[in-house]
Amino acid sequence: MLTHTLCDGWVNTWTVTEPGKPEHPETFATREEADQALADYLEEGCFSAEAGDLAEAPEPDDYIVSRIDYAETAFVDWQGIEIEVSCKPYWLGSLDDADDGFNTAHLEIRALRPEGGSFP
Repeated sequence: MLTHTLCDGWVNTWTVTEPGKPEHPETFATREEADQALADYLEEGCFSAEAGDLAEAPEPDDYIVSRIDYAETAFVDWQGIEIEVSCKPYWLGSLDDADDGFNTAHLEIRALRPEGGSFP
């Protein structure tokens, strides 16, 4: 559900398809709202399969959210230097529930003002 868009960056969204209506996006304000909507969808799918309305229930493993490009960014002012700190906690596509318990992260620190400023 985490989708990269050109205008808004990363947003929690998915496409809704309803009989007789055009497809439309549904967007969630937080990761928690998106996770809850996915849990509700999977639960409804199980009920529909049990009632015979679906041939089979959706598999939760088919809906694992990839976090390969997810980035957390912060801006700080340090000794008069405006700094952007960006962290991609799942930089190489590892997931937080990986078997080995380790993830490869990428941390980037840039001076915005003065542009190209140096750090001691």
